[in-house]
Amino acid sequence: MRRFDSIDSHRLIGVYGIPRFVLLAVLFCIFLCHPEVLRADITITPSGTKGIGPDRRGGVSPTVLLSPVTGELIRGGEVDLPIAVASPSGGKVSLQISKPPRFGSLQSLENRSSSAFLYRYVNDSAVKSMEDSFEFRIQAPGQAWSTHTASIRIKDPPGSLSVIPGKVDFGKVAIGSTARRTLLLCNSFGAPVSGTLLLPAPWFVIGDGVFSLAEKETHSFEIEFRPTESKEETTELRAAPEIPNFPSVLVSGEGIVPFLIDTTSAIVSTEHPKAIFHITNSSAREMTIDWTDDTGLLCSLPARIPPQGSGEVWLSIGSLHLENEERKELHPALRDGNFSLPLEIVALGPKGKVSIKALQDQPLSTQEHLPITLHGVIESTSSVERTLQIRYPEEESDSRIITKSLKIPSHASQPFLFSWSSGKSGSFTPSATLLEEGRILDTAQWKVAVKRPESSAQPLRASDPVPVAVTHDSSSAKPVGGFIRLARHDNDKVAPSLSASIQSGLLFNSLVLHWLYRGEGTPHFIIEEKVSRNALTDRSGEIGEAGEDSWRRIQVSPVLQSGGWSVGFSMPWPGEHVYRVYPEGHDMVIMAQITVPVTWKMYLWPIIRAFLGLLFLICLIKVLRERL
Repeated sequence: MRRFDSIDSHRLIGVYGIPRFVLLAVLFCIFLCHPEVLRADITITPSGTKGIGPDRRGGVSPTVLLSPVTGELIRGGEVDLPIAVASPSGGKVSLQISKPPRFGSLQSLENRSSSAFLYRYVNDSAVKSMEDSFEFRIQAPGQAWSTHTASIRIKDPPGSLSVIPGKVDFGKVAIGSTARRTLLLCNSFGAPVSGTLLLPAPWFVIGDGVFSLAEKETHSFEIEFRPTESKEETTELRAAPEIPNFPSVLVSGEGIVPFLIDTTSAIVSTEHPKAIFHITNSSAREMTIDWTDDTGLLCSLPARIPPQGSGEVWLSIGSLHLENEERKELHPALRDGNFSLPLEIVALGPKGKVSIKALQDQPLSTQEHLPITLHGVIESTSSVERTLQIRYPEEESDSRIITKSLKIPSHASQPFLFSWSSGKSGSFTPSATLLEEGRILDTAQWKVAVKRPESSAQPLRASDPVPVAVTHDSSSAKPVGGFIRLARHDNDKVAPSLSASIQSGLLFNSLVLHWLYRGEGTPHFIIEEKVSRNALTDRSGEIGEAGEDSWRRIQVSPVLQSGGWSVGFSMPWPGEHVYRVYPEGHDMVIMAQITVPVTWKMYLWPIIRAFLGLLFLICLIKVLRERL
């Protein structure tokens, strides 16, 4: 069989006797009736060239476009489109854009390969279309042009929401009132967006807040601010479900009280039945202040207060029934519109009676300048503990007034006593006054007959004790006992009280003596301690003729504080210790004497306490080291 590499038109005409114009007419009709003959996968190999098939025969050759040209992008975006070609003859392929895209533009990029062309497609965001295309044709050397279509798929981007205004400030809004603002929500570009607007209290979206916005669609919303507290508050507008590109919109406002009040609490009682409240209108409108709750109290009528003005309202205990000492808490409220301000009112019932009585069966008698002890009792029918003051004179001339504080338990009685004297004879009625917070509650009186001293009368011995009520100035001191001893003479220098107390220390306690001096001037005091002498304490080993006991002076300096004297020194050894105090220059005038029993606990407790604390600290450090 004869093999042809190509077809020679002259030989074809010569062999078969077909005229040239007939052949051209036949080919022209074929092209008109079958346009698919010009598809990209069919080319006509010119005369004198070789085919590119497997057997390199002439005739139909494969296409020069290696793969379809497609792309995908977001509307308004861009995409690079490579056009891969192959030349059957190995030459350079030519490419022309025969029909540009309708909804975008093409830009030719630098070719990096001889077998590919690179174009960038830029979509026009103003045109909403799901697809676009353009046509191009390519030609290899020695071949005909082939036309192709590039297809581009266009997707809508997520909807882009915008809010007008971008910040919402409600300003200052009175508590109990409401302020409104309008928002515009717009889908400026992209796919439809649906959701629900959300705001936390005290902000509220009027209606359900649901929206569904197509591109370029707008929806208006109203939001309210209903403050419940006096403070500045801020939040952000939200949407549900969460939208990734939802704009950040700050919402702010400040709640303020519509009126100001000088106090929100008061106490009313039978002694102070009315409580007055001063109100200031801080707003720019007239307001009417009224009461909300009926608590049994008597209330004032509603008060009209002009803008930036002030006024008064009041509450009274009225006919509210309360038992003695009863305490009731009431909570009426002041109201203006929707705003109410609660108040705390404490209503107190009448106080129970507290009285003071003199304990005296018959008139008492004493001598001039000699003190006499007067006894009385304080009785309380109150249901609560009361803090009272008792005031009494020490002398008939009332030149020395003593005031003492005491606490009376509920429904109790408490006896008391005090010393009184007169410098002249006659009948007198000394009195004691009971007070509470400076207010006189009751008074008690005694009848005392004062006589002139007889020449044959024997003076009281120094050992005769006269008991009195002992007071302690230091709250941390621990009383250990005490009594008063009268002097043999010079009665005006008798100490009305002497007491001893223990002052706690870190390692050692201290013994503190307290006394009062009623004499003239400020003398130097002598403090002495009785020392028991025996064979162990006497250096000579012999007991003196004066007896087994002697007095040893303690070298300390007393201090005057709050009208009383005190002195402290180291705690003595356990045992009974007797101390006496008298002013220097008055031989054998003992102002006071006291016996102090000192125990081992008093002496050693600070050392034991310090030792236990140190032992605890050592154990704690050891435990911490083991754990670390």
